[in-house]
Amino acid sequence: MNLSETWWTRQPVKWEIPEPDPETVCSFCHQQKDKAEIIAGPKVHICLDCASLCTEIAAEREKEKREAAVKEMLKIEQSMPESYQAADLMYRLYDEGYRKEGGQ
Repeated sequence: MNLSETWWTRQPVKWEIPEPDPETVCSFCHQQKDKAEIIAGPKVHICLDCASLCTEIAAEREKEKREAAVKEMLKIEQSMPESYQAADLMYRLYDEGYRKEGGQ
């Protein structure tokens, strides 16, 4: 037996962990998911859990935006004279920039 080949002089075995398919990794939480649980976009992939969380966050922000707008509209309504007509209020709100978005 050759001394250069003894166990204490050998290099340790290097284990290689295969890289996951980038199309199965969520760009947000970085977890690997099944392809059926991933929504793919250009260079971005989001899992259904993260998509659901984003929907909740967007709804919460929209609610805050709506509440702030309603408070502003109430201030406008309170500044109207007591004898105002509904049409007067609508014109005032329109002039202040409160319009439906998207033409709906």
